[in-house]
Amino acid sequence: MCALGWEVGGEAWSWRRILWAWEEELIVECSHLVNNVVLQTDVLERWQWDPDIDGGYTVSGAYHILTAQNRPSKSGCGHDESASHLILHCDIFDSLWQNVRSWIGVSGVEPYDICDHFFKFTHHIGSSKKRTSFLQLIWLLCV
Repeated sequence: MCALGWEVGGEAWSWRRILWAWEEELIVECSHLVNNVVLQTDVLERWQWDPDIDGGYTVSGAYHILTAQNRPSKSGCGHDESASHLILHCDIFDSLWQNVRSWIGVSGVEPYDICDHFFKFTHHIGSSKKRTSFLQLIWLLCV
């Protein structure tokens, strides 16, 4: 793809519609990030599952880690772990939702319940079905 041209208007970029100005800015940012990547052809790369380096990743191994009884009851911030705390209220991840809302132009107060947060994040008055689907995808990726 690099040979096709990463610059704006290059053949590596192919879109079904004309991009908005903010999308074009993201393309420029993405191309700068891609241009800084150095591929090393003489180095063997592979994915590594740290909990079991020899055996690799398995669903049962991941399940065992997630359900192990000796897991900590406190997160890195010192509060009890719960889905609501980790996803919505943990100081360590506090800026995530602020940055995401700023990036996509969504404002609002953070609810304390995950279901309410999902609904308020993804459904806005006058939002099209495409925008709602896009916001649902962004929310799920963040979680």
